[in-house]
Amino acid sequence: ELIVPDLSRGYDQHLRDVLATLYPAAGSLSLGGTLEARAHGVSNQNGWHASGQIQTGNLNAGWKDVGLEVVDLHGTLPFSLASDWDQERLMQEGELTYSRFRAGPLSAGDGRLALTADWNRWSLAVPWIIDMAGGQIHLDNLSLGREPQGLFIGGRARVEQIDLLQLTQELDFTPMSGSLRADLGDFEYLGGVIQSQGNARIDAFGGVIQVRNLRARDLFSSYRSFEGDIDVQGLDLSLLTHTFEFGEINGILDGYVKDLRLFGKVPSSFIAEMATRPSGRRNISVKAINNLAVISQGGLSAALSR
Repeated sequence: ELIVPDLSRGYDQHLRDVLATLYPAAGSLSLGGTLEARAHGVSNQNGWHASGQIQTGNLNAGWKDVGLEVVDLHGTLPFSLASDWDQERLMQEGELTYSRFRAGPLSAGDGRLALTADWNRWSLAVPWIIDMAGGQIHLDNLSLGREPQGLFIGGRARVEQIDLLQLTQELDFTPMSGSLRADLGDFEYLGGVIQSQGNARIDAFGGVIQVRNLRARDLFSSYRSFEGDIDVQGLDLSLLTHTFEFGEINGILDGYVKDLRLFGKVPSSFIAEMATRPSGRRNISVKAINNLAVISQGGLSAALSR
């Protein structure tokens, strides 16, 4: 049994420095409230296993480096952990409530999480709805656990009417007007890779951008990368180029980008075909020509100058 009547004092005096030595980002983590843990387990030459419950009261957590905040967390968190994934099933139920949750642009207030725990895995028994940039993210069948390959996160996600202007401002990106909605279908994060067979639709720049076959690696590192396919229909190049100060281009654009790979925010490879529609004004400024020449390492200069 472990009983901590003042989590803030215990963490500050005994755990913060130890964790910060192992994980420097833990230096900005703050904890408060009460915590009680009761568990039983076995460790021998065949491995180990432990199961029990953690009860929290008025627990508050803040982590500046990752933009995480949890306020007034109450309830029971069951757990079942083992070194052997072939253990006979041991289902436990619990429930957590909170008055506020925030993680970057994600937020939720007055929430309830009904949980079930099996060996090395937690699952939500009811959908979790999170607010983001004027819209919502619906998470169904959400599971979090540990597999032999590492951390596992799985479930089904649906995104409704995200305001792109609000989202890009919150993420400190170039401001863009429009909306985002997506049905990402079943998604899975395992072995440092997250992938989804669903698709996202972005209504922006007077047209439609659809993103499919989403895949990302090492999301929680400085070397994260993203992959996907993009279809573009009816994009107003004037709105697009003025937004990013690329140099003026006019025309309505259709096309695709296949096998796009981003290293952080920087494209590392892609196959693309784009064409403007034959009607309407179509012209390009010298600044845009120069920027396109830089992107293509000079290969477009001769063609565009004509």
